[in-house]
Amino acid sequence: MTGELNVDPDEVRAVGKRLQRVGHDMISIAERFLADTAAYDWVWGEDKYSKQIEYGDNGYRPSRESLADVDRSRGELTVEYGTGLEDSASALEQTEADNAELFR
Repeated sequence: MTGELNVDPDEVRAVGKRLQRVGHDMISIAERFLADTAAYDWVWGEDKYSKQIEYGDNGYRPSRESLADVDRSRGELTVEYGTGLEDSASALEQTEADNAELFR
């Protein structure tokens, strides 16, 4: 069973641009999170227990870095999705132009 599929390259491109903006915002939030939480690094103290909370395998610093890395990666992936949509819209337009040329 076949159906009709209509795709507006301009709308696809617009969604791609919005995704890129969202992705950049996500990256910015991850960077701001690291900067804002850095101000609290000193609160853990200097004793052995405090160092374990701060630097241990599941400690504050490794967890903070991991969270920021994941958020940054998601932002980068979202930007790539947006770029892919823009590229797809351009490819669709080029394919349409090439096909139109063939049928002249």
